[in-house]
Amino acid sequence: RAPFDSPVMIARLTSLLGLLAVVGSSSSRYREFIYDPATDPDLRFKQFRIQLNVPDVLIPAVDGTADVYAIAARQMSWKILYDPDHILDQTEVFGFGNANDPLSFGYLGPTIEARVGRKVRVKWINQLTYSDGTFRRHLLPIDQTLVWANPPGGFFHRDEPGPDPKPYTGAVPIVVHLHGHVSKEESNGYPEAWFLPEKCINCQPFAKSGTLYEHFRDLSAYEWTPGSAITEYENDQHPAMLYYGDNTLGIQRVNQLAGLKGLYFLRGNFETGDVEELAGVPEVPLVLGDVTLTPHGQLFYPAARANYEGFEFHVPLTPARVDQCGISEVSDIHPGWVPEFYGNLPTVNGNAWPVLEVTDSCHRLRILNTANSRVWILEFENGLPFTIIGGDLGYLDGERAPHGLQQSQVTLAPGESVDILVDFSDFRGQRLLLLNRGPDGPMRETFQPANPATTGTVMAFDILWSQPTTK
Repeated sequence: RAPFDSPVMIARLTSLLGLLAVVGSSSSRYREFIYDPATDPDLRFKQFRIQLNVPDVLIPAVDGTADVYAIAARQMSWKILYDPDHILDQTEVFGFGNANDPLSFGYLGPTIEARVGRKVRVKWINQLTYSDGTFRRHLLPIDQTLVWANPPGGFFHRDEPGPDPKPYTGAVPIVVHLHGHVSKEESNGYPEAWFLPEKCINCQPFAKSGTLYEHFRDLSAYEWTPGSAITEYENDQHPAMLYYGDNTLGIQRVNQLAGLKGLYFLRGNFETGDVEELAGVPEVPLVLGDVTLTPHGQLFYPAARANYEGFEFHVPLTPARVDQCGISEVSDIHPGWVPEFYGNLPTVNGNAWPVLEVTDSCHRLRILNTANSRVWILEFENGLPFTIIGGDLGYLDGERAPHGLQQSQVTLAPGESVDILVDFSDFRGQRLLLLNRGPDGPMRETFQPANPATTGTVMAFDILWSQPTTK
C-alpha cells in the first residue's frame, strides 16, 4: 500500500478530487444526488404498497445422487420502491436466476432447496452482457485503488490494486460463495476465483479470471467452460437457512448490493414438519437489506467518504490519528475508501417497505441480514413476543425438537440469521408493523435509533381471518 504522501498516492488523490467534484464533496451536496425518503411529503403513498416478494424455489435436474442447477447472473429492471408517479420504481439491478428461464431472475435470486446428505451441483454462469456479447458495466462505482480482482491488470497483475484512481468501467467479475456451508476448496467460491462473461467481445486485454480460478478448475471433477464455474455442495451438516452470494475480491459489497444473492435452505427431518411443533406452520423467508436510490430511481453507492462526511482535501495528505496515549500516527484509511454503507431505504426480499398478508395463526419467519453494515434490532410495534428456535447454524437444540427461547426483540448483525415462530391469532383484522430499533450508523454502546418514518420501519403484516365468524 502506497503511503499517503508518496507520489503515487498524491496522483491518486489529485484525480480523486476531480471525481468528488462530480459526486459532491460535502454531505449537503451528497443529498442532492439521492432520493431522501425522510424529506418526501408523499412517503406514505410509497410504503406498504408492494406485496412481499417470496422468491420461487428452483426445480433441479437429477443426476444420480445430486440435484443439478444452472444459475446465471444477469441485469434487469426491478421495482424496489413503489412510486405512483413511476419515477423511482424501475431500478436497474443484477440478479440470479435459472439460466433457462428468463422469468426466474430477481433482485433476490431464486431459492435452492437442498437435503441433508444429498449433493447439490450448480453451474454458475456470468451473463452480465448485452445480447451481442458486449459487456455490461457495473451499476455502482468500483474503486480500483483497493486490492481487488483487477481484470485490467492482465494475467500478471490481476488480484492487485490498480494504478487508476478512476472508477472501473469494464466487464463485471463474479464468483459465488455459499455462506454458512462447509464446502470443498474448489467449491468454496474463493474471492480470487472470479471470472468474466464468456462472450465478452470487447474485454481485451483484460484477464478473464482470477489467480485461483484455473487451480480450482483443475481440481474439480467437472468441466468448467469459460465464463462459468461448477460447485458441488455435499450438505453434510445440520439443516439451516444459508445464502449464496457474490464473493469477488474487493467488490463483494457492490456486487451483492446490486443484487447477486439468494437463499439456500438445507432441509432435514425437522425442516419437513416431522416435528409436532412445526407441522403445517407457514414459513416465510425475510431477507433484510438497505439501499439508497438516486432521484431517478437507480441504485446509489458513495464513491468516497466525502459523500457522507464532507471532508476538505489537501494534497499531499497526511491525516493524523491520536491514540489514548497521545501518540500521533498516520491513518491507514484513505479518504476515498468507503469502509461501510448505510442505505436510507430498508428492503425485505428486494422491496422497500413491503406488506405480507398472513392468517391469524402461527407463522415461521426465517430472517437474514444481508445489509452491508447495518445492525437491525427487530421488534413488533405492539411488543408481540415470538419464539426463537434457530440461528445461523440451525436449531438452537441441534438435532432435538425445537423448543426455543421467547423474546420480544432480536438483534441481527450483517450475515446473521434467526428462525422465529410468531403467533398472530390475537390480531385478526389488524396491521402489525415490524420495527427496527437499531442505529442508522455504526453500532455503539449508546446510539440514536433509526428514523421511525424510514429505516426504523421494516415491513407490515396484515392479519386475515382464517375462518369466517358466525356471530
